Amino acid sequence: MMATTTGARLLCGGGSQLRFVVAAAAAGTGRSSLTALAKRPALRSAVLVARAGLATTPRVLSSATATAAEEGQKPPFVVPEDVPAIQFVQQQTEPVFDFESATQVLRALSVNPETIEAHFKVSMRGDKTKKKGRPRDPIRGVLVMPNLFRPLRRVVVFADGEDAQLAREAGAYRVGGPEMLADFERGRIEYDIIMATTSMAREIKREGGRVLRANMPTEKKGTVVDDIAEAVPRVARGVSFRSDAHGAINIPVAKTTMTVEQIEANVVAAMQGLMTYSLGERTKFIEQLYLSAQQTPGMRVTHDPLVAQALE
Repeated sequence: MMATTTGARLLCGGGSQLRFVVAAAAAGTGRSSLTALAKRPALRSAVLVARAGLATTPRVLSSATATAAEEGQKPPFVVPEDVPAIQFVQQQTEPVFDFESATQVLRALSVNPETIEAHFKVSMRGDKTKKKGRPRDPIRGVLVMPNLFRPLRRVVVFADGEDAQLAREAGAYRVGGPEMLADFERGRIEYDIIMATTSMAREIKREGGRVLRANMPTEKKGTVVDDIAEAVPRVARGVSFRSDAHGAINIPVAKTTMTVEQIEANVVAAMQGLMTYSLGERTKFIEQLYLSAQQTPGMRVTHDPLVAQALE
């Protein structure tokens, strides 16, 4: 197996074609099927090495090869029929850790206080409005952790009247109307996130889109709300997230200086928030969970016990 892998990498410039051929061989692909794969130019070398099990240049033996060489033509590809098929001697599996062990390893490997990130793989199936086989639209939102691990975000709110007073009482960094756009354009306002009430969002839509651009409050991002008193503290404490088309979500959840119990509580809270976006059975929505710090490797974690806690 070692010789086969080495030869395939030398001939194919990497392991992608070899993995394709090895997967076919592992599934019980016969000699005739490998010969069919050999007709694909990108897989010829990999198929020949898989058939021959050699680390050296493969032997192409046929009378047609000699004839083509005499005529100055490119020799055809011929797979020798007397070579053995590939044999597998070892299979590597990814280690899976329980949550406490993974957390303790991350804390031990961290020299300085580092942010711990939870990497979730969630199901993107179940949207009946999509064609069969198509994933759902990326999900996005804000998750609130019970144990604060970073400073509160500075929330600037576009509101007027009673909503403006409620936003100030809720802890907004700055509250105002369309007149704040001039300060934004001159760079006089420091902020982390911008929110607006529904009525004010319509009022600043044209000028705000030009000045704020990607930071413009929208309903899709959850930054245009009616209940501003509830939304401001949630956004100030919360962590924004967005999935990709394959369901991968990366969320900072804690610091390595926190206890295992605090980290676990934050991860469970994040899972509870993610499960609200499930379109099917909630127990199967989260498929995988990895934990990592800023300068540590990722560690796969058994997530079933955490799912059970999140469902309680």
